[in-house]
Amino acid sequence: MSLNNKALAMALSLGRLMLAVHALAAEDVALKNVAAPEGCMKSFLNITQKVNDMKYPHGTKEYSVSITNQCLTGCKVGNVHLSCNPKIFEIKPIDADKLKHVNGTLDDCIFSSGRPIQYGAVLSFDYAYKSKLKLEVSSLICLP
Repeated sequence: MSLNNKALAMALSLGRLMLAVHALAAEDVALKNVAAPEGCMKSFLNITQKVNDMKYPHGTKEYSVSITNQCLTGCKVGNVHLSCNPKIFEIKPIDADKLKHVNGTLDDCIFSSGRPIQYGAVLSFDYAYKSKLKLEVSSLICLP
């Protein structure tokens, strides 16, 4: 292959790569979550809460929480900790395999016993309280 042909082949390969990158960027506006292998972001997990139909005395409501792994590189996450108000456990028991308050802390809860959560997985639990409680990812690790 001549030098001109090699240069042309490299240019075509680079062009295809640039087109693929451009297509991904146009297709997925959430690329802000893409991180290097060492960069694991709290935003990989999406937390949603909704009120259920179950009613309790004194205006207490039941809330359903869903946590979805949306890591754009398809990673698993584990050792997920949530900042959560300990009052979340007061009215309705929550399975400790789903959410457990870390003893000796004010607002640290471990989710799913720290087990890996696969890309695309949706895990959920319910709690009861007089109002929706704030739940945020405080820490996590990405797994291969």
